[in-house]
Amino acid sequence: MHRVQITIILLFGVVLSSLATTPQTWAADGPAFTAVARLNIAGYRHRRHCTATLIAPDLALTARHCLKANVGDGLVRPGALHLLFGYRTGGWAEHKRVAKWFFPKPKARTRDIAVLQLTEPSALPPIPLADLSDLKALVQSAEPNIVQAGYGSDRAHALSVDAACRLVGSTPTNHWRHTCAAVSGESGGPLLAAIDGRWRVVAVHSGRTSDGTGVAEPVDAGLYDLVR
Repeated sequence: MHRVQITIILLFGVVLSSLATTPQTWAADGPAFTAVARLNIAGYRHRRHCTATLIAPDLALTARHCLKANVGDGLVRPGALHLLFGYRTGGWAEHKRVAKWFFPKPKARTRDIAVLQLTEPSALPPIPLADLSDLKALVQSAEPNIVQAGYGSDRAHALSVDAACRLVGSTPTNHWRHTCAAVSGESGGPLLAAIDGRWRVVAVHSGRTSDGTGVAEPVDAGLYDLVR
């Protein structure tokens, strides 16, 4: 498993890393990783966590299944969602609440993706969505390398990053398949690519297939229509 820990220094609001295998832009864009939040779901019969990413001052991205209620087919109320940006061992850079959520319109497949609208804008630097043309170039490249980040159940109180994974095709439902070592708790976390020297969100981690391959929801036109 290619999992590494990022130490988030909240006093300076930066992320320090000694990852020799990552693109050079990792160190240059260190503060951007405070945009990856531990998403706590807390309320009556609900106490668990996922991962989310700030993609605009008042918008965050996560997996739709993270919002499911523990009983029945409903969803937890927005007030039960707490976003802790830059979270590490009980401290965080920002705590935000959720006013409401949106879902891309389903096309030929079920979408496991959700956009969270914050009750107030964040002051942290977001990680924007990748342009659709850049996504196409990434998929068509000979070695589509990506980076995955999240708050896994095995290291739930610090951000874990897989800096050495790649895309390995797609499922029959057009979800991306990847080799990132994401575990429970990292659902909703970002798959990132360095594009023009900047990190961009290219997909949202959703789960795993029966053979252990990771599954992610790629950014697409439906998501762009939702956040414009």
